Amino acid sequence: DAGWSSLAARRAHNPKVTGSNPVPATNKYKGLAGLTHSQALVASGNTSKCKGFLVHTSGVKLMQEIMQYLKKYGQRLDSEIAEATGIPLTKVRRSITDMSARGEVTKCSVTRFNGDEKFEGILCRVAGLIPPTSPGRKPGASS
Repeated sequence: DAGWSSLAARRAHNPKVTGSNPVPATNKYKGLAGLTHSQALVASGNTSKCKGFLVHTSGVKLMQEIMQYLKKYGQRLDSEIAEATGIPLTKVRRSITDMSARGEVTKCSVTRFNGDEKFEGILCRVAGLIPPTSPGRKPGASS
C-alpha cells in the first residue's frame, strides 16, 4: 500500500526524532582538497594506511639532496650528481625527471663523445637560478 509506505518513510526520517535521520556527511580531512589519497594521509599524520609513505619520504629526501647539490655547484650532469652524492644513477635520473615536471629544475639530454666512446646523460640546473658571477676579470674591465 503506497499510503502506508509513505507514512513509514516519513516516520523513519522524522527530524524531531534523534537517530531517525542519517548523520550528515562530513570531511575529517577538511582543507586537504586537491591532494592525492597518500598526500592527504601524510598531511593528516595518518601514515599507517599509506603503503608508499616510506618510499615517498625517501624520494623527497633524495630530491632535497639533489637540489642542495645543484644550488651549491650549479649545472651538472646526472652522473656527476650520482657520483658526488652517492645516490644511484637511476634514482638521480628519476628524481631529476620528477623535479623537472614540477618546474624545479631545467634539464636537457646530452650526448658526448670521448674518442669513439658515446656517453648519454641528463644535464640539469635549478630552474630560474642565476649563478653568482665567477671570480676574475669582469667584462669591460681595463687592464
